[in-house]
Amino acid sequence: MNFAARFPDLPPLTRLGSAASGAEIIGFATTGDSVTAEWSRLSAARAETGLHPVVLPPDFFQYAGEPRSADEVVSAAGQVDPQELLARLASYRPLPTTAGREGPDGIELAQQTDYAGPLGRDILRCATGLESGPDGSVQLIGYDVLLALVECAEPWHVFAHLGEDNETLPIDEHVAFLRYLHEQYRAVPASFPYRGLELVLGRPPATDEDAYTAAATYLRYNDGAYDLYDSDTVQNLAGKLKDNRVWTCWWD
Repeated sequence: MNFAARFPDLPPLTRLGSAASGAEIIGFATTGDSVTAEWSRLSAARAETGLHPVVLPPDFFQYAGEPRSADEVVSAAGQVDPQELLARLASYRPLPTTAGREGPDGIELAQQTDYAGPLGRDILRCATGLESGPDGSVQLIGYDVLLALVECAEPWHVFAHLGEDNETLPIDEHVAFLRYLHEQYRAVPASFPYRGLELVLGRPPATDEDAYTAAATYLRYNDGAYDLYDSDTVQNLAGKLKDNRVWTCWWD
């Protein structure tokens, strides 16, 4: 496919760097002011191009991970049972609930005026931040970022190329978990802001009960040491994730 002819209004593709898998990654430099629209267009064309778009910090390729085969990671991920993985993660940390509630009855959803998530809903934090004006006003600003295009058969395979282990999960379990999130919520990796990732959901939880289940799942995957959308309980977190198309996950 002739990328320039297919997307004449986008910057020309250049080589950005080498992934830990050895794959040569192409893409272009852009900013948070336009990258959401660019990512959405390229994501919609993934079946046509075979390339999955991922937003990266400008210096991402200066910190290469341990060399590995993406095919071997994907193969190992295929042997991981996501339900067994969820059960193991559940044994590490209890869900923070109110009054001992362990189910969706009486979920305390966040109010519309409550903190809706990092910088608000549907925001890619890797590409967008806040700036305070001299009058005390706050506005969103776009960061300089890279929009990388990773050749892969499925969107969750991106992590096999660009992701890394953390204290809780080896990389093959990350890939298995991302496959599970894709099946449940049509979630795809959208950005890699250093020690974490951001997911865009094609099918975010829409009911209170689904949001509670999603919050429990999110708490198993996110290590709980940072962010959690300013939530003290799983019920409150459910309100932050309900109808939210972007989930930000961090690991410290």
